[in-house]
Amino acid sequence: MIHQFETRHQDNLEFAAGDRLSHVGVLAQREELCTPTFLATVQGVPAPLFFFNQSRQLLHANPAALRVVDASQVEHVLGLRMGELLGCDHVMQGADCQDAGNCQNCNSMAAIVAALAGQPAQQEMRLVIHPRSTRRRQVYEVSSIPLPVGGKIVAMVVLGASQG
Repeated sequence: MIHQFETRHQDNLEFAAGDRLSHVGVLAQREELCTPTFLATVQGVPAPLFFFNQSRQLLHANPAALRVVDASQVEHVLGLRMGELLGCDHVMQGADCQDAGNCQNCNSMAAIVAALAGQPAQQEMRLVIHPRSTRRRQVYEVSSIPLPVGGKIVAMVVLGASQG
């Protein structure tokens, strides 16, 4: 069953704010995730796929996801959080991505936290993209799925265009 989060649930996600892993820590987790079988499976998927660790930092993105965030290589965006990847206005003004106070409409944190807790989720994500960016207000459908990796859960996030 897929859990539908509502914006008002953001107030209950303050526990999600937390420290980030170092770049070395992110690389170690990425190495554990990115087996040859994993890479062969996700690289050809046409939908944007993002994979986040328990600190909600990016471990891997498939080519479709890299196109969405205008990155040529996953190494350029490792360790970033969803709002940082997409150019969220709050982040570009110096706020911490996925700080519950700044995520009232984004909802990516709710979906990622649900997956990290072992629950699939589907959420509409609304972002205001920083004015200096080539993007603008964006609405995405975000589906998150827990993926067990080496005794831990990684959040797989599928980003799709909103129908609304």
